[in-house]
Amino acid sequence: DRHRLLTVRFVDPAAGLGALRQATRPSTRPSTRCGAAPGAPPCGPPCAVVRNRVLGHSSPAESWFAEGPVRRESHGPVEWAENGAVLFASLASRLQGNLAEETARHFEALLATVEEQGFPHLLRVWNFLPGINELENGTERYRLFNTGRAAAFDSRYGVAGAEARFSASSAVGSSGDHLVTCLAAAKSPGLHLGNPRQVHAFRYPTDYGPRPPSFTRATLAPPELGQVLFLSGTASIAGHETRHVGKLLLQLEETLHNIETLLAAGPGEAAQPVEA
Repeated sequence: DRHRLLTVRFVDPAAGLGALRQATRPSTRPSTRCGAAPGAPPCGPPCAVVRNRVLGHSSPAESWFAEGPVRRESHGPVEWAENGAVLFASLASRLQGNLAEETARHFEALLATVEEQGFPHLLRVWNFLPGINELENGTERYRLFNTGRAAAFDSRYGVAGAEARFSASSAVGSSGDHLVTCLAAAKSPGLHLGNPRQVHAFRYPTDYGPRPPSFTRATLAPPELGQVLFLSGTASIAGHETRHVGKLLLQLEETLHNIETLLAAGPGEAAQPVEA
């Protein structure tokens, strides 16, 4: 466990209260078992729990490891671990009916942590948002999430400087009442990339909400971390419009086309670096 930077465990909401209690026990204790399955290995922070439907009989987990020992701490509710080259952090915030403001505070805490620990450059962010497409006070929750996330970046970096800080990211739906975010950050900046087939997400028109999504299509890690390319959540989108509505296989083909375009293009070729 001394090489582990982050673990994310997925717990089926239908698994029962016993499994949920076990998975959500405070992870600041060394003996924490951050998985719901009996016999799951103990792990210290950061250890995030996401309530989502699980396929199969056990709770899957995703772990990231470092080549050398890591240092783990917490900064208020934010848990983090770093090995001198990269930092991983996680935060779960209970949502109580004011999603835009709650998301802003959530990201303000995360951004403050990576800055204070000397890893100010985001590489990849994973978000799990309960009821992502449901309405809250007449507005889709994903749009409220985007409003709060953008406000946090604007507050810390200014409107003009925020775009240069956006990284690869994703936001997927979940169950429960906690917004869960995990991230990877570095000491030096990566190269944030756009897809030539798509409009930058952070420059979407207001048709998609008062504030566009705050992420880039991909981020290439800085050289000291190797040739690691982090892809964002990718969908069946060309330009800024969804393609093939209601046709799953065609949506999959469009999504793979978008990913292949990014993988095939070098930073100076089709996948153009993001310019603020």
